[in-house]
Amino acid sequence: MVLTHESPDQKGSDWDIETIDNDKFGEMHFEKLAQLIGGDGDFALFVGSLTVPLHNYWADVGLAYAKKKYPGMKLVTKRIPCGESAEEAYKQTLGLIKAYPNLKGIVGFGSLGPIGASQALKKKKMGGEVKIVGTVIPSHAVPYLTQGYMQHGFLWDPKDAGYALVAVAKKMIDKEPVKEGMEIKGLGPANVDPKAKLVKFDAILDITADNAEKLGF
Repeated sequence: MVLTHESPDQKGSDWDIETIDNDKFGEMHFEKLAQLIGGDGDFALFVGSLTVPLHNYWADVGLAYAKKKYPGMKLVTKRIPCGESAEEAYKQTLGLIKAYPNLKGIVGFGSLGPIGASQALKKKKMGGEVKIVGTVIPSHAVPYLTQGYMQHGFLWDPKDAGYALVAVAKKMIDKEPVKEGMEIKGLGPANVDPKAKLVKFDAILDITADNAEKLGF
């Protein structure tokens, strides 16, 4: 039995278990940024690297969503691969601020991208001038959310993912069907795609200044 997480299309697995809808996840980042900047203006995009499949999938989905719904939003440069390094994201953000004085926002996929961007804004005393939205670990993001250098984060709760993996494994051991609509405690009904070997739940986590410290990870 082989179960995976954050690994759709992985060859050899019985099922890939996801606690988020990847299309919705990508779109939500850009929708939140659009709300923060009034649906108009220059923005930049960070990914972990150009070879991380999910980061770039979220970026593709989000960019298509923004282009259709918010044509006034303009990506100032190609997606920047720095989301796995706070130091690199810090440097890139300083460069972006200098090169694009009208920059209104940054979307970051890769949990350290938004952190580095926030650190750059803190260094420049520019809290709130460039809106930061992205995937973050809540405990990393707390100081930047509460001080106004970052506006919003998204992720999923790792304990939900772990519980879902074990729950699906138990169903398989007990020879129970893995099927559309099956209920997993705390996650609700599953969307099951047998062809893609994908079990998907909708448990995207909003991370804000009000709740980040309470989330426990």
